[in-house]
Amino acid sequence: MRKIFIFLFSVAAVLIAGTLLAPARLFDGGADKIKGNKINVGQNIRQDQGQEGRGFSAAVRVIDGDTFEANVNGAIEKVRVIGIDTPETVDPRKPVECFGVEASNRAEVILSGQKVRLEYDPAQGERDKYGRLLRHVFLEDGTNFGLLMIREGYAHEYTYAVPCKYQQEYKEAQNYARENLLGLWGDICLPAAAPAGEYGASECVIKGNINLEGEKIYHTPDCEYYRQTIINEGAGERWFCTENEALAAGWRKALNCSN
Repeated sequence: MRKIFIFLFSVAAVLIAGTLLAPARLFDGGADKIKGNKINVGQNIRQDQGQEGRGFSAAVRVIDGDTFEANVNGAIEKVRVIGIDTPETVDPRKPVECFGVEASNRAEVILSGQKVRLEYDPAQGERDKYGRLLRHVFLEDGTNFGLLMIREGYAHEYTYAVPCKYQQEYKEAQNYARENLLGLWGDICLPAAAPAGEYGASECVIKGNINLEGEKIYHTPDCEYYRQTIINEGAGERWFCTENEALAAGWRKALNCSN
């Protein structure tokens, strides 16, 4: 009888232990599932952040050859492409400059409907004085938009105060376009002769230009952008016969002249 009692007691103990442990196993299993879900959520978050980290933004509207609007993290931002300058088409103070429409149209073809990577350049800052984002721009296939515009003759290399990250490549691309007379370096933008009249005879060939920042800069025929500079006398720009005359009137010489 004692053996039977011990046997029955052992069976009961096993059954009770199994009953008590079952919820724990269920809880552990549920915890594993919850933990697994948390891991998956974390992985999804990291994957989403990876997509955002690539920096691709949709180009939504081209303003001119060096400025466009992009959807950046849900906000529409004006983006000024670093290191390039295209002839003006939208500056109300100036007439449409030679090859400006062509440059804008080329930018439209390249950027319209595309996603672009916007690269910050510490040497240039976050924004310009107009509030535009300052960025290098790359297409999804890795093409440097600014470099392409310069090499095809739609833009000049443009250094403002401090050289940008890709200045050397841009200068090499500009030399290529100029040597091959591409785009604005061709005959289409040969300078017009200076008018006779208020500022002297037609031999007065120094161009007194006013840039977007309001700086008064004069260009002699040996200056890099002389051919593309168009004088708008209605905006206060003018021709000069001598450099001393230009200096006395408050203009400074362009930095990209050979002499």
